[in-house]
Amino acid sequence: MQVSAAIELQAPPRRGVMAYQWAPVADGVSVYPWVGSGCRELLGLEPEALMADAALFWGLVHPDDRAPLKLAELKAQRQGSTLHHICRITTPTGEPRLIEIVGSPSVPDGSLWYGFAQDISEQQRRLEELGELRQALADQEQLVEQKARLLAEAHAAIVRLSTIDALTGLPNRLHFEHSLMRAVAMAQRHGQPLTLVRLNLLGLRELNGRLGTLGGDQCLKRFADLLAASLGPGHGAARLGGAEFAALLPEADRRIGQEVVLNVANAWAASQTPGEAGLQVASGVAECLAEDSADSMLWRADDGLRRA
Repeated sequence: MQVSAAIELQAPPRRGVMAYQWAPVADGVSVYPWVGSGCRELLGLEPEALMADAALFWGLVHPDDRAPLKLAELKAQRQGSTLHHICRITTPTGEPRLIEIVGSPSVPDGSLWYGFAQDISEQQRRLEELGELRQALADQEQLVEQKARLLAEAHAAIVRLSTIDALTGLPNRLHFEHSLMRAVAMAQRHGQPLTLVRLNLLGLRELNGRLGTLGGDQCLKRFADLLAASLGPGHGAARLGGAEFAALLPEADRRIGQEVVLNVANAWAASQTPGEAGLQVASGVAECLAEDSADSMLWRADDGLRRA
């Protein structure tokens, strides 16, 4: 009892912690020469009972954890290294616990070990709660990202619906007028040429009467594709409505605008189907002036279109 008291003084009991001495007597067999008073709280056993019968401890260890703990003990014995292992136990009152066992040789020949065992059930519970919180946060972040992506896609779809002509896929009048305002300001600021071309497909109403609106729609799609293909890099086409189209030609003068008109008219004449015979391209061209606005350019190009 004097030896036990001296050890207890060196390692005063802490809540949920049991100090112990452990001595291997044969392969796989060991005894506890001394066990601290923390044994009562940690294992629910009297220290004297555990010192008298080491098998009482193994009776508390979860069946699935007995072999891994025994292997860890044998490995630490043979290597003379520190034992560090976590296992599950069930106290005599039926309370499940997770304990951490740490032990090191206290004499050179490894015949006596000294260590601690402590209840880490609460720490493990908190770690699991933290893991669940982290997972919940990750799930929430993923949900937020998904919603943000859906919102971005919805916004892009709304922008597309509000700025793209559904039939031809070209920018619509709203988009074109905004582009024209920016282009006029840029051209005037930098002293660069800018040309606007307006085109109208004449005879579409009569074609709709012969082929129906579906036939007219197919004709408009083909004309839109032909117009877009006729433009150079940096130039853009748009459908302003009905059979009216426009082309915006930054850094291009009136001569280039007239070449675009000629190319489009020739290409359209060459590509017409028998059912489309008689459809003609009317055009108006306006080059940006120093005093121009987007509206005045549209008006001058429209005036040329009416005269065509």
